Amino acid sequence: MKTYPKISLIFPSYNKGDFTEIALKSALDQNYPNLELIVIDGASNDDTRAILEKYSAHFAYYVSEPDSGECEALNKGFAKATGEIWAILNADDILMPKSLFNVAEIFSSFPQVQWITGKPVTIDENTSIKKVSEHYLPHKELFFYNTSRTIQLESTFWRKELSEKAGVGVNPDYHPAQDHQMWSRFYQHTPLYIVHTVLGAFRKSEASSTTSDHEFKARYVKRLLETKKEYRTGLWKYISFYVLYGLCGLSIHVSIERRLRKLVRKLFFGSLREIHYDFIKSKWIAK
Repeated sequence: MKTYPKISLIFPSYNKGDFTEIALKSALDQNYPNLELIVIDGASNDDTRAILEKYSAHFAYYVSEPDSGECEALNKGFAKATGEIWAILNADDILMPKSLFNVAEIFSSFPQVQWITGKPVTIDENTSIKKVSEHYLPHKELFFYNTSRTIQLESTFWRKELSEKAGVGVNPDYHPAQDHQMWSRFYQHTPLYIVHTVLGAFRKSEASSTTSDHEFKARYVKRLLETKKEYRTGLWKYISFYVLYGLCGLSIHVSIERRLRKLVRKLFFGSLREIHYDFIKSKWIAK
């Protein structure tokens, strides 16, 4: 690539000192030449601020002050973003190596692509990869009707113009599922493209069995369901799809079942919007 589009990376943080440096380095160590790193800290009282000060020369914008939580921090960051491509990286998650270069090349190669997501990746407290998942089918109807279908924040990038069309920022009324409400708004304007590579990773802590975390998960599921219910359409189309999809399981051979189910998905929702790298042609291919 001769030119590199500016990528605005919003980095909200609060008391994540154990992981903040790892998260920052996952972006900065890529040496992407046009990265706008916007750091919004909520006046952390652990060693987070000392770590942020260490790397502050690399930040396009940095503030550490009390706020009302993650949504306010994100909206502060979006208000400062000037890049062509936007993304969010939480202070305990990471970007995968060369992800920024891959994202830049994809958006530069395919002007019709407005937002993308990579394969969902989960890491543990030691930053070891625990799981790389296959994509959930990102058809609009399936996303809104199936509660298990989510889009991994750390692996998702979008154009600034899409945010401007859908409404810039996150809505705190949907916290802690504010990102999924934003995806729902994006879906009203353009389809999601899935990229067959890893772009980011979510850190799953072993301390996730606490009472407070269970309460958080309950609030998250509640807001997620509310979001999906608000934006969903085409109930009978969805029901008809799952009836036929289930009947495909009556076929006598697994390979036949798979082909039939693929045909049913395409019949109801069209082809998947996918991007993969062709190693023979040495370029990204979108379909």
